[in-house]
Amino acid sequence: MSKKPVFKCLPVIIRDKTVSSHTTGSVTTSKQGNNVSVTNNIGTDVKLEVVLEFPDGDLLPTILINESLHAPVGQKILMAFKEGQPVAYQVTPVGAIYPLGYVTRKSTLSAQDVMFMAIPIGGTIAGVGMACTSDSYYEDGEMKPYNASRLTGGLGLAAISLGIYVTGSWVAYIVGTALSAIPNTISCVYSNMKENAGRKLMLGDIKTEFDKLKTEL
Repeated sequence: MSKKPVFKCLPVIIRDKTVSSHTTGSVTTSKQGNNVSVTNNIGTDVKLEVVLEFPDGDLLPTILINESLHAPVGQKILMAFKEGQPVAYQVTPVGAIYPLGYVTRKSTLSAQDVMFMAIPIGGTIAGVGMACTSDSYYEDGEMKPYNASRLTGGLGLAAISLGIYVTGSWVAYIVGTALSAIPNTISCVYSNMKENAGRKLMLGDIKTEFDKLKTEL
């Protein structure tokens, strides 16, 4: 039984491109005595709406946020799709391969995330989220599951519950949450490493597939 390909590479023609900007957020002020502080949360996203034509004539409207498509309307390019969304493209046979969407992302874990997992309530929310969510990474042409985070999250919650039951004290909850953050952090860091390495592998495999389609350009 052959495995289902993670991405699909096709020649497509750009039929339309529309660029617009969208500003969101707000400016807030707070005052303590004579001191006034201003917080600016305003940000602007550039929205690129593209219509792609497939070899069979079907049209696909696609939206790219804060990403570029370095080709004019009417140009035929090679594009890779993952779950129907663009993840890379190439304009000329010898040109650069530009990553998009999933391939451009970078999974990270900040110090704030670690602190959130170590405090009461926050650690419980993080543990439940980890126990209920399956991570995956790209390797050997397929998306492989990474279940270590589910395991550490579930075991951490179970250990905390047992500690509260045995001691009859909420101290066990506070201490248990802080301790469970250690394996949860290690698991998350390793998961992020696997995901980021997988994105690089996927881009390399997309290049190989593009090489096979260069005659289409």
